[in-house]
Amino acid sequence: MKRRGMGTTVVAAAVEHGRIHIAHVGDSRCYRIRAGDVERLTLDHTMLEEFKRYNPDMTPEEEKRFAHRSVLSRALGVREAEVEVDLQRHELVPGDRFVLCSDGLSGPVDDWGMLAAVAGAGDDLEAATAELITRANRDGGTDNVTVILLSWA
Repeated sequence: MKRRGMGTTVVAAAVEHGRIHIAHVGDSRCYRIRAGDVERLTLDHTMLEEFKRYNPDMTPEEEKRFAHRSVLSRALGVREAEVEVDLQRHELVPGDRFVLCSDGLSGPVDDWGMLAAVAGAGDDLEAATAELITRANRDGGTDNVTVILLSWA
């Protein structure tokens, strides 16, 4: 069993009664784009995020140099048969957009790059998705890029 101990990350969303429900494990993320601003809704389950909890004054440069920045502290299928899943719920506002993505996108493309790609495509979610993948690959992406865009009218 060559792949024993390998795990995966996940981010999922469901819309019901004017709310979005988000579940995630690992470093796959969900972002909300609302009224010209972008907000990361999920917190990565990585050694970096755990370290930042006790060292909140880390600079972006220090974060980039952190030796274990991508080491997962929680993932599906790695250790236990069961894993704690973070759950959240948000009220939807017309015009909301959500980017669900793997670290193949969020690593090379910063929040403002995501906002620019989604805003620049207008109502064409397929074009926005293609632009996000292009940006990730162009900006040094070395990982698989997974992107799902949701829009609430």
